Amino acid sequence: MFENRYTITEKIYVDWTVHPVALGRARRRFPILLTLLAAACAVMLVMAFLDGNGTYACLYALLLAGVAFRLFGYDAMLARRQFRRLRSGKPGEWKRVLRFDGDGITVEDDGQVLAEKTCGQLQEVRDMEPWLALIFEGGVVVRADKGGFFREGAACGQEAFLAFLRERCPGAAFPA
Repeated sequence: MFENRYTITEKIYVDWTVHPVALGRARRRFPILLTLLAAACAVMLVMAFLDGNGTYACLYALLLAGVAFRLFGYDAMLARRQFRRLRSGKPGEWKRVLRFDGDGITVEDDGQVLAEKTCGQLQEVRDMEPWLALIFEGGVVVRADKGGFFREGAACGQEAFLAFLRERCPGAAFPA
């Protein structure tokens, strides 16, 4: 039996939200449009500034700041807010344990079972520093800490875990 143990903190939660595991074909249309809008605002800001029109320069500067915030800070702000709502009235972090026993995979948060999967449902394992992303049928993603593997209560490396998983889940794709 293998286990993977780690603590989910606000920093980890925000990082997972801002850097999700891309499934299938990633949709990038919205960030591209925002980047184009930011470039147009920057050009208009420079033109307004060179023309000596301070009012329009200020408006374009505000619009550029808003677009930059949406591109670089909005997702993290929403993730922090969601984390605080999830943890309202509880300690700010929680323990996650992934158990791999036979053909079963169990995900527990603070001792409460969140999900039970089988090796047959595992489609892919991705290497995403410092995590392994386990991708199951239906787009369910569970991350495992590379430094948090235990076998029969003793710490072990991710290589032993991946060898175990390759044997148990032959239909899944693994990192090279």
